[in-house]
Amino acid sequence: MVGRGRPPPPPQVARDEGIRPRRRNMEDEENMYGKLKFNMPKFKGEDDAEAYLSWALKVDKIFRIHNYSGAKKVAMASLEFEDYANTWWEQVVTLREEKGDPPIDTWEDMKEEMQARFVPTHYKTDLFNKLQKLKQGTKTVEEFFKEMELTMMRANIQESENQTIARFFNGLNYPIKKIVEFQPYSNMVELVHQASKAERQVNEDIKYSKTNMDFDERTTAIKKLHEETRATIQEHVLRQATRLNAKKKERVFEEGDLVWIHLRKERFPQERNSKLKPRGDGPFKVLKRINNNAYVIDIPTSKYLVSNTFNVSDLSPYHGDEEEQESRTTLSQGGEMMRGGLRSPPHQDQQVPQVDP
Repeated sequence: MVGRGRPPPPPQVARDEGIRPRRRNMEDEENMYGKLKFNMPKFKGEDDAEAYLSWALKVDKIFRIHNYSGAKKVAMASLEFEDYANTWWEQVVTLREEKGDPPIDTWEDMKEEMQARFVPTHYKTDLFNKLQKLKQGTKTVEEFFKEMELTMMRANIQESENQTIARFFNGLNYPIKKIVEFQPYSNMVELVHQASKAERQVNEDIKYSKTNMDFDERTTAIKKLHEETRATIQEHVLRQATRLNAKKKERVFEEGDLVWIHLRKERFPQERNSKLKPRGDGPFKVLKRINNNAYVIDIPTSKYLVSNTFNVSDLSPYHGDEEEQESRTTLSQGGEMMRGGLRSPPHQDQQVPQVDP
C-alpha cells in the first residue's frame, strides 16, 4: 500500500501491488470508448427548430465521450449534412474564405452558426408563451411532465425547483390536482409520482362511473326504441286507414231509402246460429236519420226482438233491379253480407225477401 508522504513506488512495484497510474486508467477508458462505434446523425436543414435542436443534442452526446479536436468535430458533423444543410454549410465555408475570416474550427462555434440559421429569433418567445399556457389536457401525467421539461430545456429556463413544482401542479387536470393537494411530496420527482398515482385512481373512478352510465344509457335507449317502434306502428296504421278511407265515400241515408241490414252474431244470435243462415236481411225502409252514423229502420218487430236503431256500418244500400243475382257486398265494418235472388221492393202484401246463405 502507498502511504501518505511516501514517494510513489517504482512502476514495477506499483504493478506488483495492483496500483495502476492514473494516466494509464484514463488511457484505458479512452481506448474503451474509442472502440465503440457511433453513427453520426444526418441533418438535412429542415425549416424546423426542433429538428436542429434534437440533432445537436445527439451530436453533443457523441462528442462528450470522444476526445476529438475541435476541427475534427466540425468535420465529422458537417460530413453528415444532406440536401440544403450541405449546400448551406459549403456556402458558409466559402464566404469566410473569401472574406479572409478564420475557419470555424470548434464545435461550439459551429453550433452558434447553425443556431443563428435554423432557430428563428421568435423561437424562444414562442416557447415562453407555450410554457405559460401549457396544461395537461388529454395528455397523461408523464406526457405532460416530459413536454413541460423539454420546453423548459429548449427555452433554457433557469428557475428554482419550487417554481417548477408550482408550474407543474397548476397545469394538472382538476380531479388529479385535488387528490395530489393532500398527498406528501418534497421534490419534483415525488410530485410526478403522486400525480401519476392520482391519475390511476381517477381513471378507475371514471371506468366505474362509465359502467353504471352505460347501463343507464342502454336502459334509456331501449325505452326510446320501444317508443319509436310504437310511434312507427301507430303512424303506419294511421297511414293505412287514411289510404283505405280515402277510397270510401261517406254513406248517408235519407228517410224512405231502402237498405239491407247486417245480422251480427252478437245482436241476432238466433238468426246467425248456423253458417247456412243468411248474414243479412232486407230491404227495409229508413224511418229516421238520427245522425250520419245512426238510423231507425222499419224492421218487422214480430220477427226481430231487437232495437230498430242501427249503426251505418250495419247498413248497405239497396239498388233495386240493378243488383245482380248472387252478389256480395262488403260492409264497412261488419264483414260480408251475401245476398241472392234480389228483387224490387216488395208490396205490403208481399213477403220480405231474405238473404240467401
